[in-house]
Amino acid sequence: MSTRLLWRLTGIAALAATVLFVGGFVYAVQSILNPQGDVEMAAPNDGQIQPDPVRDQSRIQILGLGDSLTRGVGDPTGEGYVGRVADFLRGEEEKEVYVWNYAVSGSRTDQLLELIKAENSEVRQSVAKADIVLLTIGGNDLFQLGIGQAGRNEPESLELDFEHVANKLPESVDRLEEILAELAGLNPETRIIYLGLYHPFLSFDHDRLGSALIQEWNSRAIQLSNVYPNLTVVPTYDLFQTYLSRYLSEDHFHPNADGYKRMAERVIQVLQ
Repeated sequence: MSTRLLWRLTGIAALAATVLFVGGFVYAVQSILNPQGDVEMAAPNDGQIQPDPVRDQSRIQILGLGDSLTRGVGDPTGEGYVGRVADFLRGEEEKEVYVWNYAVSGSRTDQLLELIKAENSEVRQSVAKADIVLLTIGGNDLFQLGIGQAGRNEPESLELDFEHVANKLPESVDRLEEILAELAGLNPETRIIYLGLYHPFLSFDHDRLGSALIQEWNSRAIQLSNVYPNLTVVPTYDLFQTYLSRYLSEDHFHPNADGYKRMAERVIQVLQ
């Protein structure tokens, strides 16, 4: 193979990688700014066994709530962390394990809070029947606020408006606390596990302004876990901070299969 041909092939490969990066990034940004799906009620994950409507000590019923992370977006296997936790429990427990997953891609705290507080809603009733509630929420609150106009068309120079996030953070984190308090009150016997936020745009946050805001968010959630004994906050920030490129999918926002595997491992440690 000639040197000229080799360099040409190398250039083509590099261009293709760049196109994939930008395309995935644009998709991630658009999914945050313009979330798709029915935010009033999500259908349970396809292929998951549905729980019995009556709480039964002979089985384990898992309820997934929140946003695309609990939905498993970015994982080509479709399992996400919820499916991996369920698979682990099926291997460890003699009981049957059932899963309800009502997480919605793009969901924010205001939308989830409305679902939980709605009288006679399916989500509210499911919380009362669940043995384990797995929850991710808050990322869309912060990043829908923080992504400026430059992020829509110029992902290579993403504009993150952390001043706007800082101004809106108090009301969003107040809703998070209301969500966690509502869940804990609806079913004091269920095990509620909230997975904290990580920073997917860390490489664009050179002054680490967003990092401080995310840490504040996570700290408020941890404080609430000291109030409710059935609530546990599982950290993810350190995991993605250290291995951001290793654990993110091609959209550079959601975890990949390895990222969800590590998240599931941390949940499993809490449950053991």
